Amino acid sequence: MWFTLVILGTLFNTMRLVTGVDGCPSEVCVCKWKGGKQTVECGGRLLSRIPEGMDPGTQVLNFSGNGLTILQSERFKKMDLINLQKIYMARNQLIKIHDRAFRGLTNLVELDLSENMLPVVPTETFADYPALMRLTLSGNPIRTLRTNAFKHLSFLTTLELSNCQIEMVEDEAFIGMDNLEWLRLDGNRITTIQGNHVLPGSLHGINLQAN
Repeated sequence: MWFTLVILGTLFNTMRLVTGVDGCPSEVCVCKWKGGKQTVECGGRLLSRIPEGMDPGTQVLNFSGNGLTILQSERFKKMDLINLQKIYMARNQLIKIHDRAFRGLTNLVELDLSENMLPVVPTETFADYPALMRLTLSGNPIRTLRTNAFKHLSFLTTLELSNCQIEMVEDEAFIGMDNLEWLRLDGNRITTIQGNHVLPGSLHGINLQAN
């Protein structure tokens, strides 16, 4: 009987880890109201995947400092997390983001993908969250900013691309960014800026130090 109870207890704890209890995967995350928003913090756990069991009303997800390498198609939609407004995924090991990874996240206004291993700007994902206002891609091994790299992000006001490995900015790389106010390109290796229509007229400030 005791042995059976031990096994059942182990199974229960495993289920809690995978699916969460009361809308929170509490074994690996902390769920709380923070800044008036329903927040789930799973940072610094070296997790290789986003845990299941989060409340559908979650507005902020902090998944920084983990070991995620690939963000699969419709990952958040399949978890019923379409109410997310802010996602922090800095300091993971992301090498690939599927084009439809953020599908359904029409309320997303802030995304931090800094200090990962992304070799290119995830341009094709932007169509699924056009209301984004702040995007951080600093610290990724991005070498070139291609034409139309940030298409669909017409509401973006802040773009951070510090300490990447950017060498070239193609003509109209920032085309369509009609509300961009702050741009950080410091700490790169920029030697070539092509064309006459590189920077948006809406810019209030740009940092190009240490290039």
